[in-house]
Amino acid sequence: EWADVVLTGEGALDETTVRMGKGVGQVARLCSRLKTPCLGLASSVNLAKAGAGPFTAVAGIVPELATLDEARAKAAYWLRELARRTAAAWEED
Repeated sequence: EWADVVLTGEGALDETTVRMGKGVGQVARLCSRLKTPCLGLASSVNLAKAGAGPFTAVAGIVPELATLDEARAKAAYWLRELARRTAAAWEED
């Protein structure tokens, strides 16, 4: 209830994240109920049918920032870069 924004993530954000009750999906639903923005970060995002679901916004590394091989080779680097870009975009909104 006291957070300004929640950042969560997993390897892949997909339909099962939103509809099947995976942990990060549960966190996003709780944030939605509390009217707290929730940003979902992942290696890849495939939420075409669900949109962002309960997430305020979602962002993925592959293919926007790197190929799958590049993301696997330098996972920490690409996750930091994704978080940096997401935070910058969030500040602009």
